[in-house]
Amino acid sequence: MRLRPAIAGAAVLIGIGLAGCGDQAADLFAVTRSGTIPGAYLQLVPRSDGTVSCDGKRHLMPADLTVAVEDLQPLLEPAATKALTLPSGPRPVLTYSVLTPGGHFSYSDDSPRKPPAFDVLTDLTTKIARRVCGLPR
Repeated sequence: MRLRPAIAGAAVLIGIGLAGCGDQAADLFAVTRSGTIPGAYLQLVPRSDGTVSCDGKRHLMPADLTVAVEDLQPLLEPAATKALTLPSGPRPVLTYSVLTPGGHFSYSDDSPRKPPAFDVLTDLTTKIARRVCGLPR
């Protein structure tokens, strides 16, 4: 089960590299969410053109979520450039594997000592999944 986020992250990395070919919009980051509850799995890739890919299907994001994604992206880079991997706490439900232009990081919803940007990313992922992707979580 632990290999799935890593494999999915590699697939998203390849997708990020290819997405820029012939396309003006850039992927801001990619989140692969997995977990032990139904509906946990999601691949989310917000782009600089105000769209987001939800499990490979592109959607237009509302302005408030687009601004939130753009504001969050630079706050994720320090963890990505350090390749930060936080261990799970005692009862993880969701795990996040995040790829940015600067690198990769991962954490669980119950990881101790998460940077504040991780909680913002967790919340934003849920908002986009519900409001834009039409998912229950």
